[in-house]
Amino acid sequence: MPASPLKSTTKADLFWSAAILLMVVGHFWFPKFGTGRGHDSYSTDAEGKKAFYTLMKSDPDGRNRSVRRNTAPFSRFLGRRGASASNRTLCLLGPARYPNAAEWDKLLEWVNLGGRLIIAARDAKPEFRIEKLGIEVRRVRGGIDADAGEIETTLIDRGQILWRSNAQIFARRAEPPLLSAQGTWQVVRQRHGNGQVVVVAGDFIFSNQAMTYADQSNAVLALGILDAAQAGEYVFDESLNISGTPKVVGLLFNPLFKPMALQMLIGLVLFAWWRSRRFGPLLPEAAVARRNIVDHTDSVGVLLYRTGDGAAALRAYLRQLFGELKLKSYRGREDRVIEPLAHRLGKSPEAVKRVLQRAVKASKAPQVDRREAAYMLRQLAVIRRAGQMERGPKKGKEAGKEQQAEAVAM
Repeated sequence: MPASPLKSTTKADLFWSAAILLMVVGHFWFPKFGTGRGHDSYSTDAEGKKAFYTLMKSDPDGRNRSVRRNTAPFSRFLGRRGASASNRTLCLLGPARYPNAAEWDKLLEWVNLGGRLIIAARDAKPEFRIEKLGIEVRRVRGGIDADAGEIETTLIDRGQILWRSNAQIFARRAEPPLLSAQGTWQVVRQRHGNGQVVVVAGDFIFSNQAMTYADQSNAVLALGILDAAQAGEYVFDESLNISGTPKVVGLLFNPLFKPMALQMLIGLVLFAWWRSRRFGPLLPEAAVARRNIVDHTDSVGVLLYRTGDGAAALRAYLRQLFGELKLKSYRGREDRVIEPLAHRLGKSPEAVKRVLQRAVKASKAPQVDRREAAYMLRQLAVIRRAGQMERGPKKGKEAGKEQQAEAVAM
C-alpha cells in the first residue's frame, strides 16, 4: 500500500531538519578539512614542522646554521641559486606531493653541481622512487615503531629515541644506512656527482609531536639527520606543499572562512527545502496509461470512418490474408489453396476466387467507399477463418490481431 502524502512529507522534513542541524553543529565542531598543509613548517598541529624549524633557526648547538623557507617553484629557486649549490641543503620534509619527473631532473642536476637534498617520506603517503639513483621507499605493513634498543645509528650517541615510520628504504648504490630500525633501512645517504642525497623513510622525527617528548633525544636525532648533509644553509621547501593541496574547498573550510561557508550552505539547504515542498493537489501523470487492443481498434475504426476511405484497410487486410494463405508461393497453382477453403465454407472454388478477385480489384482503386470496403472485409474474414481452421485456434498476440481486424470489418 503506498505511503500517504502526510508520511512522505514528514520524512522529508525530518531529513532537511537533520541536515540543517548538522550544519549548525558544524560551527562548534567540524572535522579537520583545511588546505591540507597541517604538516608544513608553518603548522602547529601534531604533524607540523614549526617546532623543528624554530629549533633550527635558534641554532642550539652554535653551528651558525642559516635557515629559511622557499615557496618558489624549483625552476626559479634552483636556477637562481645553482651557482652556490655546494653550501646549501634543500629540505623536503614530508611534502604534500613528491616531485614529478621533470622536477626530479632539475633537483638531481642541482645536486650534481654540489647541492644537498634531504627528502623525508610523508607518513600518510610514504611511497616514492628516485629512478636515477636507484632508491625506492616502500610502505611497511603495520609500520615501524622502535625505541633505542631496536635502532642502530651513527648520527648521534646512544640516547632515548622514539622512531616511527610507515616505510622502509631500498637502495642499490647507497652507503651503509645512517639509521636502521627493526632490521629495515630508515635513513640513507647517497652521493651524486659533487653533492649528496639523504632519504628518510618517515617525517615523524621532524614533527611537533616528536619535539614534545622531553625525555627523548628526538630533536637531537632530527638535527643530526640534517647535519648529515654537511651544509651551512638549510632551505625548508614549501612549494610542494602549496602546489600539492586543495585550494578552493580547503580555503572555504579554514577557520577564518568556515562560519561564512556554513551559513551559505544553510541558506542553500533552506532554499532547497522550500522548493521541494508540494503545494496543492498532485498533478496528473504526464504519460498516459497504455490502452488495450479494444481501445486501439475503436480508435482505428473511428479514424477510418472519418476519412470515408476503406482502401487502406482493405489493402492491409489483403496483404495479411495472402501472407497467411501463402498464395504467392502457389502462383499458378492457387487451386491447391482455394479448393480446401471452398470445401470448408461449403462453396465452390469459383465463388471464393470471385471474392478474392473483387477485393484485389477494389484495393487497386484510388478510393473505396467505406461501406463496400466493410462488406468485402467481412467476406475476406470468413475466408481467413476457414484458412485457420486447419492450424487450430491462435493464442496471444496473433489472436489479438485477428480480433482487431474482424472488429474493424464489422
